[in-house]
Amino acid sequence: MPHFKFKAFDNAGRDHEGTLEAADAREAAAHLVAQGLKVRLLQEAAPAPQFQLGPAPAQPAPKQRPTPQAPAVRPFRPTPQAPSPQPPGPGAPAPSTKASVASSPVIRTPRGSDKDRFFLFSQTAAALRAGINPAEFFSNMAPRVPPRFRGSMSALSAAAAEGTAISAVLAQYPNLYPSSVVGLVRAGEQGGFLPEACDTVAQQAEGAHKFRRWFWWVSFVLINALLAIPGAWLVRVGLLRTWEIAEGQGVINSKQVAGDFLGALWEQLRWPIGPAVLVVWAACSVGWRLFQSDLLQGFRHRLGLAWPVFGPRARHENLTIFSWTLGKLTASGLPYNTAWGLAADAVPNLQARQQLVSLGARATAEQRVSDLIQSSKLFPREFAPIVSTAEYVGNVPGALDQLARASRAEFQSTETIARLRGGCWGMLALIVSSFAALAIVLWAWYRELLPRMADPGLNEPGYSQPATQSPSLPPVNRPQAPVRQAPTGADPDPESIAGPAPNP
Repeated sequence: MPHFKFKAFDNAGRDHEGTLEAADAREAAAHLVAQGLKVRLLQEAAPAPQFQLGPAPAQPAPKQRPTPQAPAVRPFRPTPQAPSPQPPGPGAPAPSTKASVASSPVIRTPRGSDKDRFFLFSQTAAALRAGINPAEFFSNMAPRVPPRFRGSMSALSAAAAEGTAISAVLAQYPNLYPSSVVGLVRAGEQGGFLPEACDTVAQQAEGAHKFRRWFWWVSFVLINALLAIPGAWLVRVGLLRTWEIAEGQGVINSKQVAGDFLGALWEQLRWPIGPAVLVVWAACSVGWRLFQSDLLQGFRHRLGLAWPVFGPRARHENLTIFSWTLGKLTASGLPYNTAWGLAADAVPNLQARQQLVSLGARATAEQRVSDLIQSSKLFPREFAPIVSTAEYVGNVPGALDQLARASRAEFQSTETIARLRGGCWGMLALIVSSFAALAIVLWAWYRELLPRMADPGLNEPGYSQPATQSPSLPPVNRPQAPVRQAPTGADPDPESIAGPAPNP
């Protein structure tokens, strides 16, 4: 096994240096971090006869071996190189920096939130600007981040001590760091603007967190729709059942009525309303988890671009990040084909990323960036003339930075509109579900319960309401003359008995 020479310090500030034996530099760094040491320097040394923790004897420094696995992290503020007078077109094949990512194992963890990524990358950007050793910074951050991030912090510390790209480590944790975060960090490593790239990641995570937090009422709308309507139907059935019980007993007592009502509710909760609500809740929960899974990530991103409420916001967010990243990469002196591929990997939306990658793959080596933008439907019409003028005067990075600022202004405007439109649709859904529940209760009270209370016969089976008589004039009450008794033994006089005949 190779031996590694290290310099580290503990929590008390005491320095430690020596050599240790490990399979590779990452394992050696992880061993030191497990002992509570903060690594300052770790490099391969000549084989030592034994493991040393104290000061190592003076010995000539071994020749540093080249590490062809991944490119080293560039300085934080490199001097921009002059672009080539005839840069290759975006259609030429770009050198890949994903060889180590493809061979690295994927580690599954609980999903990280945008809030956690905001705090992590904002601190990372501040530490890189201050010149703090990345290995030391990630080692100090490990115990202070949420538990799901601690394993990645230890791996990042070991990778930084080894001198490999930290984007390769981020790609091993897809649940913590989305592919757009990995692409933006990789672009910062290749272009030499890693602190600015971490700042952009933090800003994007902060914006996404605030946008989601504004729609907290969506959960309330869903709960209202899933509980209010079944609850109103349950109250309707309970009221009718309670009246039937009270009418059958013939005695109405307030305590007894309350007990009968609760009993009717419990009976309906057991079957069928309660199980039906549970089934609907389970189906909604499973559907939401499936919608948020990686299996439907492509469909979810396509829906985000096509949705009229959130589509403009997503498009301008992608254009902002792509234009800013492409401008930074071209300013660092990278050829356009490499810069285009790295900038496309930094786009958050998978659908837009695939379109940008396919657009760059179809381009020829002689095609200019302005022609590529003009032939695409992804960019606004004003982008191509601005880039064409910048190509003529030789200031493409400045033009791309200007387009990034314009796209950011459009992104902020469309985000405000998306909040307003989303709020309107949410309030409409809340009003519809609430009025549906209220209509059920009012129908049960006025159309079903009150008629039974007014006509108790409606509760008897086979009862039919008597037909109403047709309207007619009221009968005329005519006065009748009193009947007089005839004398005994005399023949009765019809006129005297019946009275005088009426005058016609």
